Amino acid sequence: MSFASIGLLPLQASGVGPPQQRHPFLSKEEHAFLAAHEYTKAFERIREEEELKQRAKEQQKRDRKEKKARAKAQAAEAKGHTLGPKKTTAQRLKTYLKVKAIRKRQEALNQARLEKKRRRKEKRAERKTKAEHSISIVRSKLFPKIHRYHR
Repeated sequence: MSFASIGLLPLQASGVGPPQQRHPFLSKEEHAFLAAHEYTKAFERIREEEELKQRAKEQQKRDRKEKKARAKAQAAEAKGHTLGPKKTTAQRLKTYLKVKAIRKRQEALNQARLEKKRRRKEKRAERKTKAEHSISIVRSKLFPKIHRYHR
């Protein structure tokens, strides 16, 4: 198995250098351990880079999907459609009945309001005529001669 096939260069080419030259005071076993450690770190770095690339690719994929979905929703909204799930006949009927009940209640409230308004108007007119009548009676008693001329 060559180093190039797994994406690694031999230690000399990767800038690590032969351990004997870098650490002349270490034994052969320690040099072997150092070399293995360097390769382990290199493998770890490569694995992390690949994971990062994979995550970035997945994120881009998600972003594209979201962008496409947003564009689709905006296009549908522009046409006046809602992108909710289609309702069953029972759901549509239930919604229709709810709206109908709300409309009926609103109409009843409006009717009651108009009725109150009409009654208030009538009472006001009644009080006004009574007041005018009482004033005319008082005037006729206080000023009998003047009252006769203003009829």
